[in-house]
Amino acid sequence: MSSTAKIFAKLHYKPIQKKTSLKIKFDQSILIIGGGPTGVELAGARLTLVHKGARLLEFVGAKAEDKTLNWLKSKNVVVKLEQSKIYQTSNGGTIEADCHFLCIGKPLASAWLKETVLKNDLDGQGRIKVDERLRVKGRNNIFAIGDVTDIPEIKQGFLAQQQLEVVVKNLNLPFLTISGRIPGFIKSRDLFVGKTRKQMGLNPVHI
Repeated sequence: MSSTAKIFAKLHYKPIQKKTSLKIKFDQSILIIGGGPTGVELAGARLTLVHKGARLLEFVGAKAEDKTLNWLKSKNVVVKLEQSKIYQTSNGGTIEADCHFLCIGKPLASAWLKETVLKNDLDGQGRIKVDERLRVKGRNNIFAIGDVTDIPEIKQGFLAQQQLEVVVKNLNLPFLTISGRIPGFIKSRDLFVGKTRKQMGLNPVHI
């Protein structure tokens, strides 16, 4: 992790983490919206987890999902599936909570790319098509990272951090970039946000 990223984490993320931890400490109930990796990882105390889908962690197998659901219930987490609204759910039920965390994905904001030179480099969902070196397909000197790419993996902050490191490495080798011989490859690792906290130097605050 670069020194610049560490400084940014110290100045930006740590104050937010401290403020959030204090709020959680004194709140009696917490609502989590979203059954993906971030929502599931956050749910560990007296919590309610609301997910619009019929299953948690929909990208894993049924057995893993069942184990996750049983683990959450063993921690007294209330799981409400196929419900999506905050406080008043889509089936008419209501949830009382002192605070809530929104852990659902957001739509891609890539429509503007249709008016650029990359208009033909988007897939049907508006994602940029990239190769294993994170170059826009068919282009040797344009890179893309993060949620906007068509990489078939869960969208998590720490994965974007890994992708950034690959691109920075490649951009520091301009001659190799021009010649098309790029040494950096993207590799997937763990899926949960604990990885992000570790990379940013954000150790969990025990309450």
